[in-house]
Amino acid sequence: MNRQQRRAAAKDARRSARRKPVPGQVPADPALARAQALHGQGALKEAARLYRGILDRDPNRVEAMHFLGLIQMQLGEADAGAAALGQSADLRPERADFQNNHGVALMRFGRLDEAEARFRAALAQDPDYVDALFNLGGVLAGRRAWQEAEEVLARTVKLRPDHAAAWTTLGGVHEAAGHGPEAEAAWRKVLALDPGQSSAVSGLVRLLNAQGRGKAVVELCRSALKARTDDARLAGELGTALAAAGALEGAVEAFQQAIAVDPSLVPAHINLGLAWRGLGRQQEAVASLRRALALDPGSVPAYYNLTRARRMQGSDPEIQAMTDLLGQAERLSSAERVQLRFALAKAEEDTGRPDRAYPLLTAANAEHRKVVDYDADGTARVFNALKESFDRSRLEETRGTGAAGEAPVFVVGMPRSGTTLAEQILASHGEITGIGEPTILRDQARTLGARLGREPGFPACVAEMTADELAAEGSEYLDQTALAAGGTATRIVDKLPGNFRRLGWIAMTLPGARIVHCVRDPRDTCLSCFATLFEHGHGFAYDLGELGHYYGLYHDLMRHWATVLPTPIFELRYETLVAEPEATIRRLVDFLGLGWDPACLAFHEARRPVLTASAAQVRDPIHAGSVGRWRRFEDHLGPLVEALRSGGVALDADR
Repeated sequence: MNRQQRRAAAKDARRSARRKPVPGQVPADPALARAQALHGQGALKEAARLYRGILDRDPNRVEAMHFLGLIQMQLGEADAGAAALGQSADLRPERADFQNNHGVALMRFGRLDEAEARFRAALAQDPDYVDALFNLGGVLAGRRAWQEAEEVLARTVKLRPDHAAAWTTLGGVHEAAGHGPEAEAAWRKVLALDPGQSSAVSGLVRLLNAQGRGKAVVELCRSALKARTDDARLAGELGTALAAAGALEGAVEAFQQAIAVDPSLVPAHINLGLAWRGLGRQQEAVASLRRALALDPGSVPAYYNLTRARRMQGSDPEIQAMTDLLGQAERLSSAERVQLRFALAKAEEDTGRPDRAYPLLTAANAEHRKVVDYDADGTARVFNALKESFDRSRLEETRGTGAAGEAPVFVVGMPRSGTTLAEQILASHGEITGIGEPTILRDQARTLGARLGREPGFPACVAEMTADELAAEGSEYLDQTALAAGGTATRIVDKLPGNFRRLGWIAMTLPGARIVHCVRDPRDTCLSCFATLFEHGHGFAYDLGELGHYYGLYHDLMRHWATVLPTPIFELRYETLVAEPEATIRRLVDFLGLGWDPACLAFHEARRPVLTASAAQVRDPIHAGSVGRWRRFEDHLGPLVEALRSGGVALDADR
């Protein structure tokens, strides 16, 4: 039973205590009336004493038995209370409130089948009994019987439109059933009744984020926080929303507000540390994360993010603390074990002990792979479909179509290949704005078939698209990125690495775009992926064989693009950038058709927000510390190397 249901049950108990006798019921005697009055006023122990006195005189006084059972439930005497409620409900089957109250008690014991039967029995006596409807809706939701739960809860709120708890539960049921608009409407109804109500805010935040409506999330949290200025959780929600939108300065303020209200709120300290990290404020980030650990020495997320915020030193006490915590692995959840092993592996490698780091990485990846949805064969089919749909003839047919505009610059490649570094360098130029990793192209591709009314969807439906349709898609992208850039930038950098899959789509819808392909030694790229716990996606990254196979698919697709695309591609090799930074960056800027800006060489001094896994690295000047990293783990990378070679990827030793 959740908190809302417990509160509703308590209210119903008080209503039951005050309920008038039904026809045929024995009139209440003065003692029972006095006990009920005390019960309704919350004087539970005195009311219980009177109920017991009545039962001592007449053990068959069912009303006294029932209301004593309610009090026992409220006082924590659950076994005795449930027994009394059950006996009284059996003796008075015509009393809908007795049936409902026993159902609530049964829910506390997890006896959902029996609870459901009691709620239905109550409704058989009184079909408009709102409390029984609400409780039945809760049971049905627990059973994932979404359709009937929707019907029952919809009837509940129709009978009692101000039932905020029922609207809240209905919103959750709508969401689970995939009815997003209905869920949003239900939760907004809750907030109209109770501004700032936490469950409704959380549900709306989750729903709006899933829809990519970050601005709406920020507005929602700001509005709710006005109603509840002392709600630390709401302030934290606002901070999270602002951080997701890239407004890290505002996120810092929101997290600080949350901490001011509740200094013991560990997640707020962790999130504040992440916001500081994204702003390049390493000292503040480390301080916030260490405050989180001071409050909760067992906080795995705090350890994990601390290791991401700085290069660990052998003298750092957190290394031993993580080692000790891992010794109690059976007490941790699977997700915590995974995070902790990734964190400790990073610390071990930072302190020059790769042989101790690798077993931790292996264990972390193996455990995480069990919960990751990734189909290597299915991915291969997708990549083949891309090559078939975007072949030379189709790209020649559509040459010159799409939306005019030279602002877009796509930085693509494998994850951990240097895309964040490339964006940071470019965004330091006075005429370039970086907008991070927007999912605009990915969302276009996912929804294209449905929007055009064609099956199958992307990429096959591209063959039937007209020049006007392609131009409309390109214009939509230009509009959204111009809004995200928020200025008059000559070039706008979109650095979602996975856009390498969509280069054919880019050529057809945005013919004026430029593409920067980040390339790094395949072993370094793949090892870096293997050592990273991605926030979402990248299911290929948690097994060395699958990682090598995916790299081979990517490598093959990029070779395809190189032979069929009319769009220019600049290959930015990480090793060349490290060895010849100024010459390489000058060639890159020239490729974009811009004049030289010395600020590109001082990219590490830029204060722009960085939200990716490379947030800490791009605050340092270019160095060769990560070149050849794979050699530290060479003895363990056999499955990766074998898969790379099987995929046609040439390695240095093969050339």
